[in-house]
Amino acid sequence: PCTIFQTDLAGFTALSSEIKAEELIDIMNCVFTSIDFAATCVGTWKCEMIGDCWLGIAGGPMPCADHAERAALLSWAVMDIVEDIYRRLSLPL
Repeated sequence: PCTIFQTDLAGFTALSSEIKAEELIDIMNCVFTSIDFAATCVGTWKCEMIGDCWLGIAGGPMPCADHAERAALLSWAVMDIVEDIYRRLSLPL
């Protein structure tokens, strides 16, 4: 068994039309790098990124009994990461 984890940033499309492409890339790099680190810390494996979506799996490729808990921990971490980054950059949540 495993748990699939997916993020999708609310307001990304609107934000992408309001700021320069370079700024958007910097923001997304910051967000995704932080999510990558959090995922590693809780033992979740990144599958891929598509646009503003980050897709990962807990319990794969290495099985673990606490896969759902790991995905939940990553969920909380991602909410904190995005809130912190958006607050620092004065972006709407």
